[in-house]
Amino acid sequence: MSAFASLAGEARWVAWRAEQRSSNGKPTKIPYSQPSLKARADDPSTWQARDAAEQLATKIVNGLGGGIGIELGDIGADLYLGGVDLDSCIDEHGCLASWAEQILVELPTYAETLCRIAFCLPGRLWPTGNYLGRSGIYCFVSPALG
Repeated sequence: MSAFASLAGEARWVAWRAEQRSSNGKPTKIPYSQPSLKARADDPSTWQARDAAEQLATKIVNGLGGGIGIELGDIGADLYLGGVDLDSCIDEHGCLASWAEQILVELPTYAETLCRIAFCLPGRLWPTGNYLGRSGIYCFVSPALG
């Protein structure tokens, strides 16, 4: 069962694919709501249910990576879906920094590993873009919904 199964029918999902940035050539995740229409984190009208996002993800494949994502923000009952990025917590050997491991052990949540750890969890509203002063830890909610 998915960590977000209870939100699967909610219109807060997007498909994404990796695309090269023109400024530095590095890949970035670009969200989509239709094959030729980009989704926006601050515009819920561009979001869809999970199954629709999964179907779209298969249509926008470009060979650079892709998938689905969930948009952060108000999920009702005075709870917000927030996110935390633990930047620079994985070394060149793929080992997790001890400070990041402590955070992951304490928080019962979904997490994914990229070149960093990113995870989401429901809770009370956090300040938008709150930098916690550690080695690249950011907490955030969607600017339109926070």
